[in-house]
This record gives sequence, C-alpha cells and structure tokens, in this order.
Amino acid sequence: MKRTKTTILWCLVVVWMAVIFCFSNQSSVNSGAVSTAVAETVYENVDLTPERFEYKNDNWLIAHYEMLLRKAAHLFIFAVLGALFCLALSSHLKKKSYVFLFSVLLGIIYAVSDEIHQHFVPGRSFLLKDILIDSIGVIIGAGVIILIMFLISKIKKRAPARSEDRA
Repeated sequence: MKRTKTTILWCLVVVWMAVIFCFSNQSSVNSGAVSTAVAETVYENVDLTPERFEYKNDNWLIAHYEMLLRKAAHLFIFAVLGALFCLALSSHLKKKSYVFLFSVLLGIIYAVSDEIHQHFVPGRSFLLKDILIDSIGVIIGAGVIILIMFLISKIKKRAPARSEDRA
C-alpha cells in the first residue's frame, strides 16, 4: 500500500512538472493572449479598483491585472509543486525538516531549470524575479504540507490520551 501511494505521489510530481513545462513552452504571443483574456475577464466581472484610484485608461489597468495574474500563477503552480514534492518525499524521509529542505531545494532547482527553458522559447526570457516568485511558491506549498503533517501528528498523539480520560 505504501509503495503504491509513493508511486502515485511521484507520478503526480512528474505530471505537475510536465504541466509547468507546457506552460513555459508557450511562446510569448500565446502566453500573453491567454493572460490578457483572463485579465480582461477579471476586469469586466470583478471590481478591484478602489474608487479613489486614478489610472490612465482601461488598457493600462488590464495590463496591471495581467502582470499580477501572471505572478500569482507562478506562485500558485510552484506552491503545488512544493506541496507535491513534500508529500512524495515524506514517504522516504522521516524528519519533517529534511522533507521540507529537500522539497524546497528540488523546487528551486526546477524553478531555475524552468527559467533556463523559457530563455529558449520565442519571446520569453530568463528572469531572476520569476525564480524568486517560484521559490516563494515552493516554500509556501511545502510549508503548508509540513504544517498539516505537524498538526495531524499532534492530533494523533492526543487522541489516545483523550480516550483514556473518558474511561
């Protein structure tokens, strides 16, 4: 059972890395078109602009939404990767600190390789700030999983004590 779970978790890691690779493999034209469409949808359906906020025009605001959405997407997809690395590595390593450390390390290595890959995609470039955002995402994803594991272990340790108190 544990071996099957471990295999499934590592398969999820590989699938998610492939998803990231596919996103990174989009040309700037295709990637930009998707981002712009999402930003325009957000702009048209969600009022995120404070009343006193002055902006140049709708296109300027949409461009800023697009930039924020792109960076949020970086953060999110790498948070998922960090969480998946953490879950997969927890099958191999007992110390939570090692699980967290290696999850973050592997996630950052993949973030760097992702930016190197983007450097060779038409219209895309290698950006250190994207590596930083991706790394923060990995840390958040792995951190959330470690926190959940910690809380579950605390609850499990308390459970037998509570049932003894009732007897």
